[in-house]
Amino acid sequence: MEFAYFNVLPQADGKKRPRQAVGESLAQIKAAEDAGFDIAWFTEHHYTNFSLVPSPHLLAAYLIPQTKRIKFGGAVHVLALYNPGRFAEEIAFLDDVTDGRFVLGLGIGFQKAEFERLGYRLEDARPLFHEALDILELALTNEGFKYDGTFNRMPQSYLPYRPKAMLPVYIAGGPDDADLQTRIARAGYTPFISGQWKTAKEMLAQRERIAVHRATAGRTEADFPLAVNRFVHVTEDHGEALHAAEQLRYSYRIAHNLRTPHYQIDRHIIQDAPAKGEPDLETIAKNAIIGGWEKCAEQLIEEFRLLRPSHLSCCMQFGGTTHAAAMASLERFAAKVLPAVAKELGDLKTLGPAAAPLRSVAE
Repeated sequence: MEFAYFNVLPQADGKKRPRQAVGESLAQIKAAEDAGFDIAWFTEHHYTNFSLVPSPHLLAAYLIPQTKRIKFGGAVHVLALYNPGRFAEEIAFLDDVTDGRFVLGLGIGFQKAEFERLGYRLEDARPLFHEALDILELALTNEGFKYDGTFNRMPQSYLPYRPKAMLPVYIAGGPDDADLQTRIARAGYTPFISGQWKTAKEMLAQRERIAVHRATAGRTEADFPLAVNRFVHVTEDHGEALHAAEQLRYSYRIAHNLRTPHYQIDRHIIQDAPAKGEPDLETIAKNAIIGGWEKCAEQLIEEFRLLRPSHLSCCMQFGGTTHAAAMASLERFAAKVLPAVAKELGDLKTLGPAAAPLRSVAE
């Protein structure tokens, strides 16, 4: 089992500067590192207050020297928005200069506003993603390569430096995207899903749908890595728990509205109009990993038993959550929740299946 700290760097007030957001994030990452967390994830978003991170690997290059051992990655790099030849070169460079402390979190993307502003069409996101991943795999695993696709063409090319092995890859995407899930399974990558305020039983349905595609690709339960992202806030104060639920609802509303053509925006600030079917705050606090340490531990124990994840990613500063509140939650999580889960389930590092060996592009 890997543990990760998920960083959004939100700008809910529309005013927070990157310097402040990055400073808060670094303090939280250092605390997570001291608590034994393995990876720090960063979102990627453009031209809205959803997140202040336009480039996860640029931020990673700045932060890695300020930490000791924790790895960094994008959750996710919207791969369709990159020149894949350049992106492969930058990732190979970053892997080398950080001594292998970077991992790849990749996704297709879903925000039409981002694609339009960066010169792409959202309708092309899937074929762009698959072509970019083709090139990334070829560049990072072969001495030389060439590519002739619909969107990308590269003559015979050679990176002056390649990783010793393919970087670990985590890919976010729908459990019903058969092409994507089959590719993830065949390559030995890790599927990445988000819980929001879903219960463990509701998330189990996602896992089971992914399992169907993995079986088609020849994978078994024994080599089924799974990364799960959870919004977490540990507090014994009910009012604070409801406030955390409100911030989670705010984050969900923004993400949900950006999936629709009818979202409203004032300059760069997305209006948090209610999403259809959203539950009330009490239900959100009940279902999400929000509340007292015993409740949070019980939920995670059930989740680990049902979902059998190999990776748990925890987001603790979301919406308008303050840095102080996120730090306090992280401290309680490390001091109370994780020991309680370990007491019930044993050594947490041994939970969950190991990631399947990465297969070469030629296989």
